Amino acid sequence: MTIGARVLVDDANANGVGFVPGQGEILAIICYPEDDTAQLTIIELSPIEAGKVTGGGQCVVGDNDIIPSASFGFNAMWFLRNPTPNGEINYVDHIHGQHVHVHELTYLEVWEPNPPEELPNQPEPKMKAKFGGFDVYSGQMVDVYVEDHGEPGKNDIFYIKLNGAYLGGSLGDPILAGNIQIHKPPK
Repeated sequence: MTIGARVLVDDANANGVGFVPGQGEILAIICYPEDDTAQLTIIELSPIEAGKVTGGGQCVVGDNDIIPSASFGFNAMWFLRNPTPNGEINYVDHIHGQHVHVHELTYLEVWEPNPPEELPNQPEPKMKAKFGGFDVYSGQMVDVYVEDHGEPGKNDIFYIKLNGAYLGGSLGDPILAGNIQIHKPPK
């Protein structure tokens, strides 16, 4: 292996664990041989794209699948010129009195349509997104998954987790009221 390749591999080993690429950064897999008989291979993965997601409404908590039992609102934006996403998440469970609020997002991912395995009988989403950050009350990680099924929002999906545990919303049923919109990426 050449000296330049060795420096690249050593740097990846020292700094690569837990690396999350920011806007404009590249994530890659480095395959290097044990000896000099094979060539170093670098596989570049797709960069994170900018995006904008907004929404609000009411959803279910637990087995309560008819009566709105939680309210949510959020905005998540990742501008091309910014190294990190911006936005907020607000979620209130009206049955248990739990309030989750995120002031600073740590990630935002937006995908084009493709039917997720979790929803085999649902209409194909217009777009879907995942974003999150740390709750200001508990300090724990909040993850939100949404799908925009077009207007007026009656088939949109909202799902929220706190530290990996389900809080509200459903991967099988749409929101009870409100609208989720995944917009064109901001510039």
